[in-house]
Amino acid sequence: MTVIGNTAFAFNVGCIAGTVPAVLLMRRLGLKGTFIFSLVGYNVASALRLWDVTPMEVYGFAFLAGFFLAILSVGIPVTISRLTTVENRGLGFTCFFIAIIVAGFFGDAIGGELPGILDRLERGHGHDDHLLGSLFIACALGLAAVLPALVMRLASDANPPAMRLPHGPAIRRLITAFAFWSFAVGLFAPFFAVYFSSHLGASVRTIGLDLATGQIVGALFTAFAPMWVAAWGPVRSIRFFMFAAGASAFFMTLTEASLASGVGYAIYMGYLAMVQPPLNTLLMNAVKPEEQAGASMVNSLFGFCAVALGGFIGGQLIDALGYPEMLALAGAGCMAAAVVFVMLVPPDENAARVRFARGMT
Repeated sequence: MTVIGNTAFAFNVGCIAGTVPAVLLMRRLGLKGTFIFSLVGYNVASALRLWDVTPMEVYGFAFLAGFFLAILSVGIPVTISRLTTVENRGLGFTCFFIAIIVAGFFGDAIGGELPGILDRLERGHGHDDHLLGSLFIACALGLAAVLPALVMRLASDANPPAMRLPHGPAIRRLITAFAFWSFAVGLFAPFFAVYFSSHLGASVRTIGLDLATGQIVGALFTAFAPMWVAAWGPVRSIRFFMFAAGASAFFMTLTEASLASGVGYAIYMGYLAMVQPPLNTLLMNAVKPEEQAGASMVNSLFGFCAVALGGFIGGQLIDALGYPEMLALAGAGCMAAAVVFVMLVPPDENAARVRFARGMT
């Protein structure tokens, strides 16, 4: 478990290292060029991790994968902001997150079946090899995403993002609250698959089904989130989503039944997914257009630092406390993040709620 925690830590350290170069690359390569560069780098680095390498080499490739993923993560909010206005930005982020969650559903569903399919095709010659083969196929599919990106046109590339950092106490409080939330999520996020397999004894097929169900529930919850946000406002909604995610994690610790744990995980992932669109919308709307790249960079930097720290601490504590106890602690962390959000981010102004609601209609 320590190796898994250290790998997750190396991955997240790579994410931290890639945040500042992301804006520099966007200025030199444009949003489209940066997207293609980071996409190729991430999938190649992920594939290299699968070879017969030493733990230190695994950590190195995990670092590179995180580095390229950070570049992609910083650019996405800026790209969506350039393609939307204040009035429809909430809709843009919601559609984006629904799309990637649905894609994740199909990936998890197919991933759970693929090792068995490869095993049947080769009449059973080493199940571990088929697991690696499935992961190589996933990396190849990730590289295939370059093809539609090549024909993507972004008029905003004529005006590359500036390297201006956001100012003001409000944006600092928002980023701090998000970092605390990222830490709480990172405490157990890298270990769910191992929790299902090692602690609950689930098969690869069952794990794939559980992960896929979590993705599709996340998409459904995200689709209904705009109505919630329109009624409560972004900030109040985010607080509730965070607290509900923590409660769902607690529910999973009350039972070791496979079905109940799968349901608890799906609800947990649903509330996690609901946080992202309003949070990104608040962040991009809180700064000037010329500060959006800087805000995305700072937010990603603090977020990745928090996730890295959470994953490292979580990996150490699992060995000392056990899976259920660590999952309960992570759930408490999500609830505490909701409290921090209450303390740092003021209630929604009516105008902010109306702008987000209009973007949904």
